[in-house]
Amino acid sequence: MTRRLIADFTRATHAATPTPSRTALGVLTSRETDVLKLIAQGWSNTEISDAPYVAHETTKTHVKQILAKLGLRDRAQAVMIACETGLVASGGELGGTI
Repeated sequence: MTRRLIADFTRATHAATPTPSRTALGVLTSRETDVLKLIAQGWSNTEISDAPYVAHETTKTHVKQILAKLGLRDRAQAVMIACETGLVASGGELGGTI
């Protein structure tokens, strides 16, 4: 249901706003890009933190940095950017590798 809602919203807003280019994500570190991919797949901070060598506070810091660097207000906008730039497909599938 959530994937469908995001896909519908992305299509509806696509005509009204220019699509950000994938180069817009160039301000992110490789780790932040990895975290953004996981956010776009619906992973929670706790799930991301379950990866080896990633502390919960580190995950929270990455999320805050992603939002700040991309000028976003929440995770929902982060998911939209990830879909719109092709980082992930609108259905949540990866557009690249982690």
